Amino acid sequence: MSANFKSSESAFDVTNARSSIITQMGKGFVLAMVTFFGPVLFIVAIYYVGLLLPPESKEAADPTPDSFPIVMEMEAEEAVEEEAAQE
Repeated sequence: MSANFKSSESAFDVTNARSSIITQMGKGFVLAMVTFFGPVLFIVAIYYVGLLLPPESKEAADPTPDSFPIVMEMEAEEAVEEEAAQE
């Protein structure tokens, strides 16, 4: 009876180990592809949706026309203050 019995400590099945390794490598490969190509495909999809929009929507006025000049004014004021502080 003991001649046919293998203890679980000494039993190592190479086939099961290889299949487990290949399965884990496959899952890692799929995860890496989703991680890399997911954002790329999202950006490409948004680009193609933008191509479907009419030209008038692309030529519309800026919905926040005053936001950029305010930032530029703030930067200019900071530059003037820095120059005044250096003198």
